[in-house]
Amino acid sequence: MAVLRLGDLLISKGLLTQEQFRVAMSQQAVTGTLLGDTLIKLGFVSSMEMGHALAEQAGIEFIDLSRYAIPEEALRLVPRETAESAGFLPLDLKDGVLSIGIMTHSNIRAIDTAAQLSGKPPVVFMVDSQTFYE
Repeated sequence: MAVLRLGDLLISKGLLTQEQFRVAMSQQAVTGTLLGDTLIKLGFVSSMEMGHALAEQAGIEFIDLSRYAIPEEALRLVPRETAESAGFLPLDLKDGVLSIGIMTHSNIRAIDTAAQLSGKPPVVFMVDSQTFYE
């Protein structure tokens, strides 16, 4: 099954119009920023809507960080500087397996860093950018 492009996915969900998509693509061509960031900055979609769409596109689960309590054990395993540098948030640690939250599904550095810290491949979840930085 072919993966829907982000713009097509958002349009199919009724979160974006064709005109908004055209405006965002024009803006992106000028700024060079990621399409998702452009759509959020233009106010066409929220960071939460973008997080859900990116999770669906990547085939991974979305976690709403505003409703999620991160256990101390996970936070102790990952130094803050390491997590920030690699672009992930430790979410949980169960049976030696670290769960992490990322904002882009292609963040291989986050996955590799989490695997090095725990010694096992991490469980990866998508999170929204606004809550990630709060």
